[in-house]
Amino acid sequence: MLYWRAALELDPTNTAGSTQAAAQSLDAYLALDSIQHREEAALLRRVSGLITSLSADVQASKAVPPPQPATPAVLREKDDEILRLRDSLTKTSAELERVRKRLAPKN
Repeated sequence: MLYWRAALELDPTNTAGSTQAAAQSLDAYLALDSIQHREEAALLRRVSGLITSLSADVQASKAVPPPQPATPAVLREKDDEILRLRDSLTKTSAELERVRKRLAPKN
């Protein structure tokens, strides 16, 4: 009776089913001495443990808020910084070219 109760608890179409109740029934069934479905019950017990673990992982992942996209103000600041750095690079490159020309040997 405990084995079949656990199987019905794990049935995906059983909306009132509970993996915890199934695990308890399977543990009680496996604790009996002479049982007919030992291997099947052990398999279902491992499956119920896996379902419980995966459900906990899903709940934990829902608790972590997703990363928020950058706001337009932050993007604007980054664009401004890129423009400043590009302008500085252009000026530095131009100055380096002037120095190279000045230091180049004259023919």
